[in-house]
Amino acid sequence: MILFLLPTYLIRGEIFSVPTTFLELSIYFVFLVWLFKAIFSKNLVKKIRRVYRVIRPFLIPIALFFGAAILATVISPDKRLSLGVLKGWFLDPLFVLILFLDLIRRKREIKVVVLTLFLSASYIAIYGLYEYIFRVGLDSDGRLNSFFIPANYVAMYIAPILILSLIFWKRINSKFLLVTYYLLLITILFALYFTKSYGGWLGLFGALIFLWFRIKIPIKRLKYLLLFTLLVILVSVSESESPKFGRLLDFSTRTSSSTRSEIWQTSLLIIKEHPFWGVGLGNFEASYREYVPRVAFPPLEWLVVKPHNLYLALWIEMGILGLASFIWLIIIFFKQGCLKISRSDERKKDNPIVKYALAAMIALLLHGLVDTPYFKNDLSALFWVLVAVVIARSEWSERRSNLID
Repeated sequence: MILFLLPTYLIRGEIFSVPTTFLELSIYFVFLVWLFKAIFSKNLVKKIRRVYRVIRPFLIPIALFFGAAILATVISPDKRLSLGVLKGWFLDPLFVLILFLDLIRRKREIKVVVLTLFLSASYIAIYGLYEYIFRVGLDSDGRLNSFFIPANYVAMYIAPILILSLIFWKRINSKFLLVTYYLLLITILFALYFTKSYGGWLGLFGALIFLWFRIKIPIKRLKYLLLFTLLVILVSVSESESPKFGRLLDFSTRTSSSTRSEIWQTSLLIIKEHPFWGVGLGNFEASYREYVPRVAFPPLEWLVVKPHNLYLALWIEMGILGLASFIWLIIIFFKQGCLKISRSDERKKDNPIVKYALAAMIALLLHGLVDTPYFKNDLSALFWVLVAVVIARSEWSERRSNLID
């Protein structure tokens, strides 16, 4: 239910003057139930050891990443703001990661997790298409935004889930469920298209290319190459007359590209003056207002929440340690995942769970070139779920899972 209701971070309130969300309270409730149950059953130490054994290859970069977040909170000039970011985008996902690694170990349990995320993306897409068809509640430029405010938030959420849910492709026996799955898949794909998020499209295409390279049968490779080429042609033709696409390389007027260029120049200036420690969690917006007049005056945008680049955001808000530990984590993630796939290939046994988790992460990281698909409650949890899928399929967990299965 937590994963199904990830977007409920939008339901906000306060408890004893402390801001919180429905999603956050749900995570705390489930985590406390898990914790008290483990304590009363005298099983807590065993659970901690189990999680430690599975997470061990990832332990140092994960510890450094969360350590960088804590350090960025300590040095922050706005402690209240940084504590809120630390709580919502680091502590809460950490609880989700721990719950996942202890409770989700069998292959079929991971598939239930993927199914849950798929259904979550489906209701986001269905509501978004309803808004788009009836032209209500859309973004200011007419882009599909569903429950979110910027349309890019929809793309950042549903694109990795769309890729991850391809695990069910041709793996559903019931004709009714198979048709339902295809209809929902097409719905999510259309919703992603109507967000007009080029970053989301880039992530989708990059993930599909990765999956294409994993196809071993030449005839299948050719078939999917033709389908992929057709998809690119259709998108290119449909966007050829789009004003947004026509202004993609226009840096002389106020466009998305020129605005991002100005934001990135300002971000690099902030990094130049705060190269090691950054400016603290959640402090990019204030720093941007301070530095942007030195890049352009008047600037195209005065109020910018994030630098529209995941890697710049990590460096600026968490310092060089935050960026380095993130990159280290990603390297181990792909190393462990590719190792798992190669071992499966040697046994001539497909490992689709890991393969699609890697592809979903590629979608997220490519989108991160032009947006920040981590610094949000639902996206941070989604990121750690993708990491957890690969961790859970580690050698120890796989042996254990096979014994249980």
